Amino acid sequence: MTEGYSHKAAHIVEHIILAIALIWAGGCTLIWMQTDMSHRIVNAKSADGTCEVTISELGSPIFFGPSSITVKVSWDTDPGVIGSENVTEIKTDLHNDGKSLGSGNFTVTWHGNIPTVTTHGEEQPDQSYTFNWK
Repeated sequence: MTEGYSHKAAHIVEHIILAIALIWAGGCTLIWMQTDMSHRIVNAKSADGTCEVTISELGSPIFFGPSSITVKVSWDTDPGVIGSENVTEIKTDLHNDGKSLGSGNFTVTWHGNIPTVTTHGEEQPDQSYTFNWK
């Protein structure tokens, strides 16, 4: 009788350990996705195709905190030469009441191949960044 009881107890312990391991793995994955995964929100090119703006959000906001964004601007300074780009990148925070960001949080306007990126957040005034590589 005690042999059957210890066998059932061993199965219960195995199931508890498995459940804890799955919860831990799921939690680690969620934290990694919230903090380390970058996803592109906006990708825009100038009319002449020599400048590209890419706006990405790193992870997702946690507990109504700000979103971390990267604005990357690349100018193709010599189309005949591979790798002849001038790249400018800024990293900043955007306060949007803890909500994930979308294309509506950004406006890209062009003056030739000079972009101005304006960020729009629910908890901050609009901010504009003008990029000129020359």
